[in-house]
Amino acid sequence: MDRAIESLLMERPFHWAVLAAARLVEDFTHPTMAVGFTSRDELTLFYNAEFVRSLTPEERMAVLCHEVNHVVFDHLTPPAQAAANARAWTFACEVTANEFVPWKLPGVALTRETFSLPPMQSTFARYEALATRVLPDPGVPDFILGVLRPGATQHGDVTRGP
Repeated sequence: MDRAIESLLMERPFHWAVLAAARLVEDFTHPTMAVGFTSRDELTLFYNAEFVRSLTPEERMAVLCHEVNHVVFDHLTPPAQAAANARAWTFACEVTANEFVPWKLPGVALTRETFSLPPMQSTFARYEALATRVLPDPGVPDFILGVLRPGATQHGDVTRGP
């Protein structure tokens, strides 16, 4: 993780600054990574060390950039309207976060092309477009959709106690 964060400093100093403000917590209950606020309102990046070790250096930077993008685009506090369709909100957040990752993400990433969405849309505009569709199953792992409370993404639903 340290090398990936150092690399991010060189490539994306703003993203590094966000990570520098976050607490890093090794957590094997998450299969990959998740960013969110703890019950003490601390910005925290939870990561599964086995997942991190399985990535190439480029993929580590890509995943860190993706997680920081959720913070930058305010995905941690979903609007009340997103409660009506958590799946559409999750997909909109993933597409927006991924649009601004310049490196290859591991696995099959959800992109705007996955859903035929135009570039540079806001997350909420994407949510509105996706909420009116019958969404295909793009092969999103169950952990993204299975642990959601209504109206929250996994990223915004990280509420670990002390």
